[in-house]
Amino acid sequence: MALRIPEKILETVEIASYLDGAIDLEATGEERFSSYMQADDLDVSTLATMPNESLSLFTMQSLSEDQMALVSSDMQSNSALGFQTAARFSVRDFSGDEWKPRFSVLHGHRALTRDSFGQLDRDTQMFLGIVAFRISSLGKLKG
Repeated sequence: MALRIPEKILETVEIASYLDGAIDLEATGEERFSSYMQADDLDVSTLATMPNESLSLFTMQSLSEDQMALVSSDMQSNSALGFQTAARFSVRDFSGDEWKPRFSVLHGHRALTRDSFGQLDRDTQMFLGIVAFRISSLGKLKG
């Protein structure tokens, strides 16, 4: 029986959904917000917040080579499924009261359950998938 090679220690990043109601769009500015929304610059500290509000943050981790291979396989059959799988593998935690992540094992890796992931709105699901790809394939945590 072959021993499994341990996964490298992967980088993590905290992000907020671009739909988070705590983001002050006017104070953040259109250009900055657009860059964040497109996952070009994921530095959440540059997002202005509404008075007495704080962002709900997703802690995300870049994907391992095994996970990327599984995601690539899903992408070949259905791109939406690939983004969902990437996000489910990548999300590690959430700070906020409006959603409680639940985890299980998917293809031998810790991942959000399908039901837990399904409780998020579709735009946030897609954004999380895009972020998972950005931090995994491009190593792009911050602009």
